[in-house]
Amino acid sequence: MMDMQERFAPLMAAALHYADSSEGLAMTLEDIQARILELAEEERALPPVLSAGGGRPDMPEARRRELEDARFAVYAWVDEKLLNARRSDAGSWMPLSLQCRYFSTTEAGQLFFSRLSGLLKAFGIAGEENGEPLDLAQRLERASRRLQNKIGVDALLMFALCLLYGFQGRLYGQDELLARVRRACRTLLLRPEILPAQETAFAQHARQTLLRRLETAGYVLVPVIVCILFWLYCANTLAHIPVKGF
Repeated sequence: MMDMQERFAPLMAAALHYADSSEGLAMTLEDIQARILELAEEERALPPVLSAGGGRPDMPEARRRELEDARFAVYAWVDEKLLNARRSDAGSWMPLSLQCRYFSTTEAGQLFFSRLSGLLKAFGIAGEENGEPLDLAQRLERASRRLQNKIGVDALLMFALCLLYGFQGRLYGQDELLARVRRACRTLLLRPEILPAQETAFAQHARQTLLRRLETAGYVLVPVIVCILFWLYCANTLAHIPVKGF
């Protein structure tokens, strides 16, 4: 069964392609929007994925909120990639953006972190500990040690993935904090205890191996990220292909 990261991989890979490739730079923003919206609608038409916590049928609203949180994270990431594309009209993406179309906002750079903070709080990881404030990196570090599989984990992993793959939002310019946040996200994503419950052992191994190959200097390298996204997208599919003799 498709997990959350696999679900959004085509949309994320397309955003990377259109933001930085010669093909994307030659297209109009309207043409890029048409393709991005097509992929967004294809994802939205998919059935809800089974959550890491089991996705009980008596909790449809909780599962819907989790999927919407994941979408918000991905849409914010996609929009930031296109707003930062190496083209003179990149700033004109905002009226065409996914956040405007689906969430009626232009403040995803702020709201991304508000939603992430809410998810962490729902898992008992507040913004302070023993009266001392915790920054986002510290909260994510605690998440990597405390989380268990339940509703909300899949969305949290998508936020971590977006941060690991370069999302900055309101943290733009805070390089030291962003570096610590990404290290914490990497640790969180590597935890086998909170990988999606339906993921095969093969896919778990593939995901962990790929993430271990990420180095801090490589977080913004588009070719590496594209390969990783597509490897993650294909891991579960490959794991289910029967091979004689094995």
